[in-house]
Amino acid sequence: MRPFYTLVWALVVRMSTSSPSQSGSNSTVAVNDITDGTGHVNSDETTELLGISDPCSGMGNATYELGKEYFEADCPAINNLLPDGTCDWTQKQPDQTLCAEYCQVRTTFLPIQEIPIPNTYCRGPRRCSIEAGRILQVNSSWSGTDAEMSALKHGVSGGFNPDVENITAGAGDVTIGDGECGYFTWIGTKKTVCGSLTKANRHEPVNGGSPYCQGPSETTANYCVDSMTSGPLLNPSANGHTVFVRIDCGTRAALPVEKQDALFKYDGVALPADKLEGVLQSWVSAKCLLTDDFLWLSFVMHGRGLKDADLGTSGSNLLGQLRSCHAAVTNWKFDYTPTDNDFDWKASGSVDPFDSQCPGVAIKAVGANDRDGC
Repeated sequence: MRPFYTLVWALVVRMSTSSPSQSGSNSTVAVNDITDGTGHVNSDETTELLGISDPCSGMGNATYELGKEYFEADCPAINNLLPDGTCDWTQKQPDQTLCAEYCQVRTTFLPIQEIPIPNTYCRGPRRCSIEAGRILQVNSSWSGTDAEMSALKHGVSGGFNPDVENITAGAGDVTIGDGECGYFTWIGTKKTVCGSLTKANRHEPVNGGSPYCQGPSETTANYCVDSMTSGPLLNPSANGHTVFVRIDCGTRAALPVEKQDALFKYDGVALPADKLEGVLQSWVSAKCLLTDDFLWLSFVMHGRGLKDADLGTSGSNLLGQLRSCHAAVTNWKFDYTPTDNDFDWKASGSVDPFDSQCPGVAIKAVGANDRDGC
């Protein structure tokens, strides 16, 4: 089995929980995130290398093609394999006592799994938009040794940096029609580098003195690692794109890949269905206002992000839940609210004051996370 060391990314969100303003690629990507101004890569964008021919350099406007394997001709290796298939661990390392060297052979760039941008659920008909600058944080973990880390940092073209922590999501702007739903997500790019790692033995002198390296050495071929790609030193945020994901309003399941951004054609980009459902459910919001008129208890309900299948046509399931709570509902009204920036729909009516718990019971029964005033 070939060794494959993968960085594990855990998302920590540092941002406000406000909803998006609501009124909706090409596989060649620029290192500094050439986009169409919305955070979505422009399918017709053509970028120039500005004199930089190495797509793995991580510099300037160097471009790379997602999914393509780059070899020596495109991405010259810092360290080349010796005729016997090993790396020269005796020459290259600034710290000779780490006793390791890495020789890059091939590099591939691929999109990572999407990171949904919190509270960006949007239901049409309306314009859905978010401003640029939402800060997300990726905490990476590295499972290799100090010697391996040093060898990779000094052997991978463009550098090996597992410590990219900042994501600045780009803006998003799309107009969707009646009965259309979705959310904004961020998709970064990882660089997978494969090559050979040669390690020798580190010796500590018994009678003092400096440690030194000594053979025989051991070489691991097809040693592969992942790291996030990032911008230049003055803009070290991880590279990526903000895109809109279209989902079924009835079930909240993602629509087929042909309905999505081109990045979703790559395996592993879309969240698994159960994880996506958990994310979208966590964004559900509801609010109630109850007014006691002595003879009747008037209620106004607002909701966002609930499944149409749970609400029912024109809120029929919500009304049914109210009635199943032994509430005699009068003056019932249900409308979608495309001009409301905070909620998707509004329901109102009156029940007997003795049935004051029924609005809360009903709204939770159709998928709300809490009663929030109901």
